[in-house]
Amino acid sequence: MKRLVPILLGAALLLSAVQAAPSSKEVQMYSKKLDFDEKHKKVRLIGDVKITTDKYTMTAPYAEFFTDKKIGEFQGGVKITGEGTTATGKRMKVFYADRRAVLSGNVKLVSSKGPGGTTGTPTIMTGQELEYQWDRGYGEARGGVKVDQGDRHAFCDKATYYRDQQMVYMQGNVRVERGDGDWLTSERARMNLATNVIEADGGVTARTLLEEKNKPKPTPATPTPAEPVPMEPPFPMAVPTTPPPPRLPGVDE
Repeated sequence: MKRLVPILLGAALLLSAVQAAPSSKEVQMYSKKLDFDEKHKKVRLIGDVKITTDKYTMTAPYAEFFTDKKIGEFQGGVKITGEGTTATGKRMKVFYADRRAVLSGNVKLVSSKGPGGTTGTPTIMTGQELEYQWDRGYGEARGGVKVDQGDRHAFCDKATYYRDQQMVYMQGNVRVERGDGDWLTSERARMNLATNVIEADGGVTARTLLEEKNKPKPTPATPTPAEPVPMEPPFPMAVPTTPPPPRLPGVDE
């Protein structure tokens, strides 16, 4: 019984990694193997780990939890889905005391949830690391961050995403592009994903392509015919005449 208690405690805390709030009513867990290392105070879930609540589902090949430090680690490719959001990465570390999780390694966050739970144009955020604090309800991406939504693409060193507000705050080497060829660069920018409004400040440089609408098409000019070159009159041909015979002395006198 003493060995079973820490195993159940560790499993329960592992399950809370995917809980958005304590109101979750049911948690299910599956793995091929579960064991407990009493010396190192470590619970391990090995093989096809799957943890589900009423809001989230998380999968990973391997997970472990340190009961004394209250830290969980998921490795081998992690995927979390729920409430219109999917996050993937190579590994995840969860700090339960701080209510904080760090997803790292080719991180990708896809969200289709808009304000009030509506479904909008999917937002895709990629980077090398994503830190999520579920009590505060936001995630912070770092390392070559890219945010895509429709024909808008943003690049920066760090981005903070507020899902409920549908806001992305970007910092460091910010560049925002639109599919029509417009772009801007700045030190900081705010992107409202619900209203499509972008605000930038700090060394802003921008380019936009302006097109005049309903502009009449130019009428092609009618080519002016070349002035005819007058032809020279025919060369006058003299009528040949037979010259008179020479006068011969003694004959024509």
